[in-house]
Amino acid sequence: GKNSFTQKMFTTFQFMVSIALLLATLVIIDQLKFLKTQEIGINKDQVLAINLSPNEEALGFEYMKNEIRRQPDVVDVAVSSLSLFKGGYSIYFTTIPGTDEQLSLSHMNVDDHFIDLMDIEYVTRFDEVQLKGNLIANESAAEKLQVSEDSLAKEISLGMSKGFIAGVTHDFNYTSLKNKVEPMVMSVLDDTTRSMITYGGAMYVKLGKGADVKEALASVKEEVSKFQPDAPFEYYFLDEAFNNLYKSEERMATLLSGFTFLAILIAGMGLLGMITFTLERRVREFGIRKVLGASEARITWMVMGEYLLIFVLSALFAVPLAWWAMCEWLTSFSYRIDVGMVHPLLAVTITLFVGISTIALRTWHASRANPAESLRVEA
Repeated sequence: GKNSFTQKMFTTFQFMVSIALLLATLVIIDQLKFLKTQEIGINKDQVLAINLSPNEEALGFEYMKNEIRRQPDVVDVAVSSLSLFKGGYSIYFTTIPGTDEQLSLSHMNVDDHFIDLMDIEYVTRFDEVQLKGNLIANESAAEKLQVSEDSLAKEISLGMSKGFIAGVTHDFNYTSLKNKVEPMVMSVLDDTTRSMITYGGAMYVKLGKGADVKEALASVKEEVSKFQPDAPFEYYFLDEAFNNLYKSEERMATLLSGFTFLAILIAGMGLLGMITFTLERRVREFGIRKVLGASEARITWMVMGEYLLIFVLSALFAVPLAWWAMCEWLTSFSYRIDVGMVHPLLAVTITLFVGISTIALRTWHASRANPAESLRVEA
């Protein structure tokens, strides 16, 4: 009796771990899928980003951009001081127009092609304000700065420079979706060459849909190498860089998938051992029941019902613990899914299917034994 109780407790624990791990794995996979398919406000497909170092001989920079832009596979070329999804933006403090309140703003320098190349949509574009030499704010910054038609005559100070808000764009994610979109202003440069000489930055090359990426990359490399022959050609694709932001979560999902498979396998083997041991002790009982008219299906359902408590207890302990753990994990993301009923139901269903299948197959095999032979062996 004690051995039987201990066996059932261990099996219950094994299935509890299986359900918890499976639920966690399903949540992580769905969160990763959500992050990678979420609309982030920019079009990151077919965009090649090239790191450019500060270069005192940057006078040929505009010529290089125009040469790249002329290539058949290239749609457009743009520049910014920020390497998207790689970090590197600046923070400035400014005074909200009409108040003495200080506000911190993320900032990057861009050229006049950047917004169109990235397919960033304008909320408002003030045509009376020249784009070059002025500022573009995202929605979050515009709200903080109280930007409206009436406030355009007021200048915004960013460090030693000033500028008017020439337009407001929808919020777009320029870092991981773990972080909320912060108020951002972009200075549209009059002279990107001067900026390149001082700060360096990133050049973005938008390729056409049917572009030969390998050939286009070789052509771009050739032009960039002419511009900065002593610097390594460092590049990345925006979509790949965005996906790489979640490498740690992908590794976690892979590890949990492996552990989940092992946990379910061990739980299934433990249950198989326990049910085999139990059935061998009940051979005579099954023989008598068959003589009295019990069908094989009835015997199978009877045994399965006796082990139902194992699955119920496993689910009752595992689901609340795993639910709480995954809700806590999701709080590290500003943009996240909800742990709904689908995740625990699917985890319990899969684990229950493994357990029920193990019991049913083993019990069905035992219940088909000839009752005369079973009773003779027991006698």
